[in-house]
Amino acid sequence: GKGDPERARHITVDKIIEIHQVMIEEMHKVLDQVRQLPAEQRDLITAKGCENTAELLVSVAVEQQLGVRCEDVEQAVILHEGQLQDHAGFAKMTEELAGLMQELLGSPPTLQ
Repeated sequence: GKGDPERARHITVDKIIEIHQVMIEEMHKVLDQVRQLPAEQRDLITAKGCENTAELLVSVAVEQQLGVRCEDVEQAVILHEGQLQDHAGFAKMTEELAGLMQELLGSPPTLQ
């Protein structure tokens, strides 16, 4: 869904960085859990199902740990785009998240 612009305005650049750190930690947990599944179970998971589940688990963790909704975070990232582009750590984090998702989607064979 669409984020709430009012709530998004209260999310600072520092908070966005903290949120992305939590997202990375949670993605590592999801990846570890998927790796522990027996191959025959992993074979039953579609890439899309895997991606959706990972996104849901990460969103729930962020909301529980930090009290922010992912859709508001997306809005905040757009609001602070300029500052975030100059933040070296943010670029690394988004790359790491993308890499983790790729790794995750590479884990289960895709049965479309």
